[in-house]
Amino acid sequence: MKKWLTLAIVSSALFLIVVDMTVLYTALPALTRDLQASSSQKLWIINVYALVVSGLLPGFGTLGDRLSHKPVFLAGLAVFGIASLCAAFSPAAEWLIFARVLLAIGAALMMPATLPITRLSTPDNRARSFAIGVWAAIAAGGVMRNGDGLQADALREALITQDRKTIYRVDDGIPVLLENEARPLSDE
Repeated sequence: MKKWLTLAIVSSALFLIVVDMTVLYTALPALTRDLQASSSQKLWIINVYALVVSGLLPGFGTLGDRLSHKPVFLAGLAVFGIASLCAAFSPAAEWLIFARVLLAIGAALMMPATLPITRLSTPDNRARSFAIGVWAAIAAGGVMRNGDGLQADALREALITQDRKTIYRVDDGIPVLLENEARPLSDE
């Protein structure tokens, strides 16, 4: 039972990480209007997350290897949750850009730990194969192609409005819930 709870926690966090790569594409018109963002600021709002995540992944992966993946993962959850609150209530484009940088730092802390935690929490080969399959499906399924070739998340398009506060409020509760559930999990 514990291994499946661990898989659910890690998969939920992974889904948030992947979704945040493209979550603002449909909200960009409303963001531009609400925050009076310039063209340059719009580019930073969209691209800073992927830029920072990709730059920090190798270093935070190594950090998890040296310290243990669980505390690095939990630190990432905390940063991600706080950053989601900052993004939801950002009064200006600059604040949203800063919040997206914090989101990326949290994601970069969590992402390298997701696969080792998944692998280490499932000791038998059959369960491990299933868990890694779920991990891969979440990682690949968080970002999909829609008909016009733009990358978009299916959940975002189906359930989330174009209100940035709604988008980040969805992110707010999940890291808190995941962190509370992750505390009793054993260390690797």
